[in-house]
Formats: sequence, C-alpha cells, structure tokens
Amino acid sequence: MIQSLHISDALRCILLNGVNGPNVACPKEAMGRKASRENVNLCKRALTPSPDRITLGWWKGVNLGGLVSAHTRAGSRIWEVDRLYLHSLGSDRGSDRDADTSWSSPAMELDSLELLESLVQQAGCKSAERIFLRIPSGSPVALVAQRCGFFPSFEETLFEGKSIPAASSGDPPIPNLRTRLTQDDYPLFQLFNAATPPPVRTALGLTFDQWRDSQEGLQGNTRQWVVECDDRITAWLSLPGSHRSGPAQMLVHPDHHGLAPGLINLALNSAGARSWLLPDYQDYLRHYLEHRGLQVVTNYTMLIKTVAVPVRSPGVAAVEA
Repeated sequence: MIQSLHISDALRCILLNGVNGPNVACPKEAMGRKASRENVNLCKRALTPSPDRITLGWWKGVNLGGLVSAHTRAGSRIWEVDRLYLHSLGSDRGSDRDADTSWSSPAMELDSLELLESLVQQAGCKSAERIFLRIPSGSPVALVAQRCGFFPSFEETLFEGKSIPAASSGDPPIPNLRTRLTQDDYPLFQLFNAATPPPVRTALGLTFDQWRDSQEGLQGNTRQWVVECDDRITAWLSLPGSHRSGPAQMLVHPDHHGLAPGLINLALNSAGARSWLLPDYQDYLRHYLEHRGLQVVTNYTMLIKTVAVPVRSPGVAAVEA
C-alpha cells in the first residue's frame, strides 16, 4: 500500500530499519557523504511536514518496501526527487557508493513503478511542470523511471581529488571577476543559452522563468562568482562552503574557454573545493581537471519528466523571432 509519510512515521521507520540501504537518488548536496548520515537526514527532512515536499512510502504490511521523497528546487514548478529507497533492488548495503544490480521480481518492479507514478501525480496536483531525478549511470532504476515518463537528458561525472597542490601564486588575477549579484540572474540565463546545447536547454527550461525555477538550491555557505566582459557575463563559478555541502560547478561561454584554467585554479585553491560535477556537454573541462589531479569517482544520469498541467489563464505571450 502506498501512502503519504508524516513525521509520526519517522520512529516507525527507524525502529524497523525502514530506510536502510542506499539512496538511489543522487541530489548534489549529498554527493560524497556517508550513507548512514544521509539516512538520518532523511528522517529530518523528508518526514518533516512542508508544502514544498512530498514523501510517499510503499508498505508491505509492517515492512517498508520503498520510499520516495521530492522537493521543489528554486521555484514551485520544478521538483527534484532527492530520496529514493527501493528495497526490491539488490545492492551492496555496506558501501557508500550505489551498487544496484537487478530487480528481485517483476511484481516488485511494478510496485516501484506505482510508487514513482504516485509521486508524479501528487507533484502534478501541486502545479509541478518538471521533475528531476539524478541516478547512478547504468542503474536499473532508469528502466522503471522511463516507463513512468522520465527521459534521460544528459550525463554527469563526479571528480574528486585529495592532496591537490596549490596553483602557482604568480598566476595573473582573473579580470572582471566579482561576486554574483541578484541582478545577474538574467545575464546568467543568457550565458546558459550560449553554453548549453539545445536538447539540454529544452529539458531544463526554455524560458527565463523555467530556467530560474530549475536552479538547485544553495547549500550551506555556497560561494558564487561571475566574470563580466563587455556588459555580459562570460563565466560562472559555484563553490561549496567550508563544510562541503556539494561539488563545485562552472559554466563558461564558448567564446571564452580561456577563462577555464584560471577559474579551476581559483576553485582548487579555495577551501572545500575538492570535488567537481561535470556535465557531459562540458567535456572540454575534463582535461583541466585531470591535469590538476582530480579523478573520476562516479557517473550519473539526469532524468527529467515533463508534467502536463492545466492552463490557468489562456492568453498570448511575446517571443523572440
């Protein structure tokens, strides 16, 4: 039986060890953390009542056969699945990395499909237009998610490094580098359009409002910089806080790839930036990261589902030719 979970279910989950095992969903803020710590965060976040979160459990009698939880990103129209526990999957539960192998039975696969479909239905009732799900590449969850309407949009690679030597202190400063401001949102959307291939732009958001709502929430003391040239933003850099709340990310205009080495040096000389999330459409950065000593840890697939929602107010809108 699938039903919404509430804070009162937290004790039930803990006593029955209901959320033991790997979280198949891979939200950015959880990358590199211990699975046990994430299970504690599950009870803290996913089971706390909030209009911006949906948590569903698949109960088989008193046993929890699966759990899915999603929350809004930067805007209420974009949701992300950040907790997905499917006990019907064989996995190495003693590992911090996901090691999914196969489904235990076709019946359990159907139950897991129903769990995801129920989440999509409830998110649609909350006016969700897109739902994101990041999973380890090659996971059998992809087959079930695609049956539910999730489409693989792009791949991502997580790089990590330890004892990385600092860059030369004699490197010239990056010109026109400054902290990101609130008014930079639209120029960053223009950078996104210039640096991202059309299929990915279509999946993430074609309009400014869609793109803005799809941004992942900032965790901890996240720091962001931009490089400005001729009144346009040509590069963006995001670094986690000192407590490591996620990997570093960067976006560079195709006409300004020469900014990449300096920005990577800036990131790796900063505290907390020892991991990097690289989308496959930014593969030109791979050489720079490997040259600085970062190594591939794991690969992810970003699945995105478009949800049909009723039109609230029919009308016309201006578009660029």
